[in-house]
Amino acid sequence: MQRIILFRHNMIPELIIKQRITDLKEFGRTLRNEKYRLAEYLVKEAGLTLADKLWEIDFSANTLETFEREKDLIVGRKSSGDKAIFVPYNDPILSLATSLAPAYLASTETDTILLKFPTEKLPELGNFMNESIRKNLTGIEFYDGNGRKFIEDIIHSHTKTVMLYGHHSWVEPLEPLFRLSGQTVIFEGGSKNPFIVSENADIERAAMTAYENNILYSGQACFSSKRFYVHKSLHDT
Repeated sequence: MQRIILFRHNMIPELIIKQRITDLKEFGRTLRNEKYRLAEYLVKEAGLTLADKLWEIDFSANTLETFEREKDLIVGRKSSGDKAIFVPYNDPILSLATSLAPAYLASTETDTILLKFPTEKLPELGNFMNESIRKNLTGIEFYDGNGRKFIEDIIHSHTKTVMLYGHHSWVEPLEPLFRLSGQTVIFEGGSKNPFIVSENADIERAAMTAYENNILYSGQACFSSKRFYVHKSLHDT
């Protein structure tokens, strides 16, 4: 790791949240404005389809905008400290948006987010994302080593929260080490992912999101929803 990061528990003021929501929206606009360029990188470097990647980039930009709704849930709460995020190479932009946005909002000016982007497999995309994130967001550091070294460094650091994507076969052996470290680990792998519709959800938007989620990559995406939980008050909606 480039430097040891100190962990602090700080309260998150409203002014910080408002500025960070603005930062995320600007980052989302950058993704949308450059979506054809980004999609071409993914087609070239990861062998993915153009149509799916264009959808992913638009969805990611929309996702970055939706976190404004969570402002009242975050203001005044304690920061979760320094964080580390491991981004997969097959869905790098969507995974980045859904993990970096909450991590960014749950941080103060004294917190650091260490980001492991798959630049070794996606060099052109990685360089672009590195530049765009540095331009739009603050408190982000980029890890240059490989994935295994990243995990080893994180386990032995003061980082409090770790967000991982991938296959359970390589994450499960690390579980005892993470337990000993006392770190909070958020892991998302291919599984029977739930789709949860809360009582106050926008039903039309939820239905469209569920539909899009399950046709992406012909329904073969690892994050496609397999189980749906809808609040009982919406039964007759």
